[in-house]
Amino acid sequence: GEAMLVAELDGQPAGCAFLVTVTDYFTGRRHGHLSVLAVRADAEGRGVGSALLAESEAWARAHGSDRIT
Repeated sequence: GEAMLVAELDGQPAGCAFLVTVTDYFTGRRHGHLSVLAVRADAEGRGVGSALLAESEAWARAHGSDRIT
């Protein structure tokens, strides 16, 4: 139920995303939650955040989530 994704640029860490599976308080449905999204300042504007978001969505789908918060 947890994942840490790390993006690299030129062989160096450029950003990360931390994901967990949580249960919705109102519906009782489990879903993916993006707890942390960080991109190094010198990597901004180079697609790192977009790539991390896309991989986060894929992780959530692969773990049975129909949504991510």
